[in-house]
Amino acid sequence: MGFSSVRSAIQDLQDNYYDLIETRDFGILTWLSFGAIFQLLSLAYLPARVAASLPVLWLLYRMFKATIDTRGLFTTSFTDIKQRRWTPDIIDQIFKDMWREAENNRSNWTYLGRSATLCDTSDAAGTTTIWLSYWKDLKGLRAFANSAAHRLGQDRFNAKRFPYMGIMHETFHAPNGSWEAIYDSFRLWGIGTLKYAVGEGRDELEPRGALKVNPRGSSMFSRMGRRQ
Repeated sequence: MGFSSVRSAIQDLQDNYYDLIETRDFGILTWLSFGAIFQLLSLAYLPARVAASLPVLWLLYRMFKATIDTRGLFTTSFTDIKQRRWTPDIIDQIFKDMWREAENNRSNWTYLGRSATLCDTSDAAGTTTIWLSYWKDLKGLRAFANSAAHRLGQDRFNAKRFPYMGIMHETFHAPNGSWEAIYDSFRLWGIGTLKYAVGEGRDELEPRGALKVNPRGSSMFSRMGRRQ
């Protein structure tokens, strides 16, 4: 069995079982307690030399793994590190300007709101961030996509000004009677935080929350305005 076969087998094992127990499931004090208990058990039931060699072997393994990771032999969170010193300039001001423009044109673009910053915990590097935005219709979303603030960031990205960053975009269109949200002893999140404009004229429009009391006995179909 060649080295490539061993490397492939190790990679398959990691892909299948790496998230069985993740390191972030426990705090540092808990892991230190686990290590102390394991060391006490090894001293009690194993020969002294074997018990003493276990932490040494573990440290050697960690040093070996760090060397392998930095050499890029396996696909890890270190593989795509961009060498040398860089700084981003789109995440802050340019990105915030997009949301500010959406807020300022809430009634014209039928913008309802957005979620807070969401982080993908399955990303080992911890750099994937997600935002959910809500719009009353696709026409308003299209107007936002063609706005000055959005075009500025999009044009700079297309010009490869930010080679360290990737973008993923998804759009889901739910017609009337095809969506619902319910909160039971839960903080407001997602659709529950949205606001829509109400009033007679454009100068008299005010944002109003969409949340209302959910009656007992209601069902998913009744909340969507459908007949069961």
